[in-house]
Amino acid sequence: MRELPFTPPRRPGRAERGGRVSLVVPVALAGLVSLLGLRRLDARAAVEDGYGWIDPAALALGPLPPWADPRWGEELDHLLRGLPPVRTDDRAGQEELARAIESLSFVARARIEGVRWPDGLALELWLERPVACVPVGPGFQPVAADGTLLSGRWSAPPFVGAAPLPVIGPLSDGRGLFDLARPGDWLAEPEHRDALDVALSLEEHLDREERAALGRLVIDARRARRAAVDEPGVRLLLEGGRIVLFGRAPGCGEPGELPVRAKWRSLSRALALPGADWAVVDVRWDRPEIVLRQPPAAADSLPLAAAAPPRAALDQARGE
Repeated sequence: MRELPFTPPRRPGRAERGGRVSLVVPVALAGLVSLLGLRRLDARAAVEDGYGWIDPAALALGPLPPWADPRWGEELDHLLRGLPPVRTDDRAGQEELARAIESLSFVARARIEGVRWPDGLALELWLERPVACVPVGPGFQPVAADGTLLSGRWSAPPFVGAAPLPVIGPLSDGRGLFDLARPGDWLAEPEHRDALDVALSLEEHLDREERAALGRLVIDARRARRAAVDEPGVRLLLEGGRIVLFGRAPGCGEPGELPVRAKWRSLSRALALPGADWAVVDVRWDRPEIVLRQPPAAADSLPLAAAAPPRAALDQARGE
């Protein structure tokens, strides 16, 4: 992450991976103070007055997507209550209003659709969908696909869909990089960008049921660019003490690695193994290796290379 506290004046290229909502700011004509009074006027009266005023505080926000933090609506409302009215014929003022809305961490883009009489100024908002989270103090802060930290802190990794967001780890790196993190900051450390890369790959290759089966996990990518035969690279730390050795992050572009789709397919097979109590799965190879806590009676039937839990393998998985 960039040196914190740090709030960039302009965020790097925002990926439109979220959703859109509509925002209509009512127009009040000269002498009118209520939207009800405005709607009683006919179109001719509106045109004869020539212009009206747009009061940002009198917004009507469309329904938020199910993955959006409900506190975002309150944050937007608080921002708009502090903005001055804008004339309907002041395009520059309307653009400034849109830029003010875009300053919110969870708004990727705000586009002015135009003044629609008698309803008001219509805007379209693109919201950032959380794809991961980072540990900040005792809680967790959601992160967008481009690495921007979004507002809204949770006591545990929040659920988006059927599963909690993956955590960009480690939970504590001894450097306190996230201690001063604020919404609108973005991830800049290579290890955090690599972990985000893995989180996006996970979302792309695992379906809803597989993601739910994976449960809570921490992505430790501190060694993502040092992967070798004796170096596990990225480690996925799952519930129940399970560890997945993933190798390099998908975006590293290094030769000698399996296609990332094959890695996720191997993990899906490991999660679906009936009665296999495994501690470690190494998905870096054509025939993935699995370290079992308790070898099942029919170990030969497992579609993975099963083995007893040698101390060396467990030490490697834990990074010891």
